[in-house]
Amino acid sequence: MRAGRIKISTREFEVVDHPIPEPSLGQVRLQVKAAGVCLSDVHLLDSTLSPGYLEGDEVTIGHEVSGIIDVLGIFYDATLEFSATKYATISIVLPVFYNLKHKLKFHSTDSSFKKFLKSILNSSLNFYFDQYVKCNLDHYVAATFLDNRKKMFSILE
Repeated sequence: MRAGRIKISTREFEVVDHPIPEPSLGQVRLQVKAAGVCLSDVHLLDSTLSPGYLEGDEVTIGHEVSGIIDVLGIFYDATLEFSATKYATISIVLPVFYNLKHKLKFHSTDSSFKKFLKSILNSSLNFYFDQYVKCNLDHYVAATFLDNRKKMFSILE
């Protein structure tokens, strides 16, 4: 990920690549969509303010952020797809559903909290799949492949 950082000893600003953090139990990772520079960030840069406690020599600026919890990002993507479609027919819903299921699979790098969230979301998806889709799956798959809007989606990634 990219981050704006100030080196306190020289008061120089630069944009650097930083490893994407993994949240611990009880934490979430936010995919930042926008970050605002606060006046305290400016004061760090112009030396009128120094951090009271700092490990190392760098400070990441832009602590006023807006974004989405990244494990839920797939639902954000699905919402965008549905919003761009006048009618959310089964030929649109089914590929998005399968994409959600695919992206909610457990990975060895997932934190225990992320696995916990994925298991809850999978349970909900499985319930709705069993109730509404499973009984008519052949018809839904045929409808999906016959609709040329289906080309926007990929059931398998």
